[in-house]
Amino acid sequence: MSGEPARRLSVLLDGPADRPDSLLARLGHAWSDHAEIAWADTQPARLPDVAVSLPDKTACGFLVARAKGVHMPRVVLCTDPVSAPESDEASLPDAFLSPACPPDLALERLAETVRQARRMEEARLRRAAFGPLAAVQTPDLSQGIPVLVAGDS
Repeated sequence: MSGEPARRLSVLLDGPADRPDSLLARLGHAWSDHAEIAWADTQPARLPDVAVSLPDKTACGFLVARAKGVHMPRVVLCTDPVSAPESDEASLPDAFLSPACPPDLALERLAETVRQARRMEEARLRRAAFGPLAAVQTPDLSQGIPVLVAGDS
């Protein structure tokens, strides 16, 4: 391992920074020691790792990233994910986050969402560069006894 410190998570909070009573402002204050916080009304120095927005609002940085061909995960803060309609499939969020979730746990979940999105993006790029995986021969399960394996891999 290198002696460099780990890079901090960069979070775009899609709301104005001048509303201290808002949910996004409270999260920004709680995460300020552990993450690089950017606001929608200021231009971030680099493309954020994740965009956090409110329901019925598409994060501005999210569209910029999509235009550049980069997948930036989008997380929506909402109390009821079922009743949060989105406009089109292209702007569907990668995850929903409950406002009741403690800020430290929420930041861990954001980091996990970013890691998973990067793995999926790497797999997409590998398939584009090297083609799909070779077909794997699977035995005919109708001849034997099927087994269901459940657990954490």
